[in-house]
Amino acid sequence: MLGLAWRTLGARCGSFAGAFLSLGLAVALVTGFGILLESALRAGAPAERFAAAAVVVAPRQTVLVGEDAMPLADPAAGRPRACRAATGRR
Repeated sequence: MLGLAWRTLGARCGSFAGAFLSLGLAVALVTGFGILLESALRAGAPAERFAAAAVVVAPRQTVLVGEDAMPLADPAAGRPRACRAATGRR
């Protein structure tokens, strides 16, 4: 049985190498996503962390749609105004 396996491997060497290469890349991809997920779950910055800071830098909280500037989020509706304006739904 082992002889048959070696003969098959010799006849289809490129397919064998391609299968192991794709398996290795899949393992690297899953490992990378796992590391990103684990770091995202541990990276909670509590609000108290910013209490002693002299300056906290934040981006603009508006988006330009045409000539109008709208806030990114509407807390009352729970959905961004720009998204509601673009889709026509509430």
